[in-house]
Amino acid sequence: MAFHLESYLEHAGPLSLEGIDFDRARHWPLDEDMLRALAYFTDVEGHTIMWVRDLLNTGIRHDPRVTTFISCWAYQELFHSRAIDKFLRAYGAPTGEERLHEVRSNIRVLKERFEAVGSWLIGIHPGVQKATYYSWGAAAEYTTLTGYALLARRTNNPVLREVLLRIGKDERKHFAFYFNEAKEALKHSELVRQCTYWLLDWLWTPVGSGIKPQAEVDFLTRYLADTDGGRGREALLDIDRTIARLPGLHRFAKMRKVMEGLGLLDQRPAS
Repeated sequence: MAFHLESYLEHAGPLSLEGIDFDRARHWPLDEDMLRALAYFTDVEGHTIMWVRDLLNTGIRHDPRVTTFISCWAYQELFHSRAIDKFLRAYGAPTGEERLHEVRSNIRVLKERFEAVGSWLIGIHPGVQKATYYSWGAAAEYTTLTGYALLARRTNNPVLREVLLRIGKDERKHFAFYFNEAKEALKHSELVRQCTYWLLDWLWTPVGSGIKPQAEVDFLTRYLADTDGGRGREALLDIDRTIARLPGLHRFAKMRKVMEGLGLLDQRPAS
């Protein structure tokens, strides 16, 4: 099903927090691990604009469909960060604003991994960079919405749960855009499919890598995997299964490799 960009633009806006009583945020205590996970998400969401900065230094900026979408996407991501920060402030915990300089000094993911090979990608085939960007975005957005869903499942704080579920609805729309655009970009050329798979297999890492220290990336992966007595593992593996539905990406198994590296799965090859 094609993604209707105009419909998305007409209905997109800042995250609505109407009806959420933040004054009740302190009524249900959160453990340190949940607060640590929330800090991870608000730091990553709040610095989307830096990722966009690097993206616009690649050939992707010449595609008006991409630039139209990311203008709205970055705006919404900012309000996701603000929503989590509003909850944290009401709860009495540190917010992402207090870590602004530290986090921005670490941002390098797109500049080093994507832009560095951008000119080479264009030289191979004009469609490779676009297909890689869309597929990368689909994997990132599905990872993000999975993370929000698992955090919402873990918490017994109804205020936080509602904030997370509302953010997740936005993230699902973002995923739909990237996934459907990736499907279109991949379907016409075997060369594009092969190069895109190779680049993702070489470069893609979970959301937040390059922004947060590796110890924090590993912590969040373990924390999410342990949701519902370990059933979170299946939710994380579903990221691989979902991206593997894209043309030519049937071998995608990056989350499995990450989880195996952390000892969260039996050391078995992806099926």
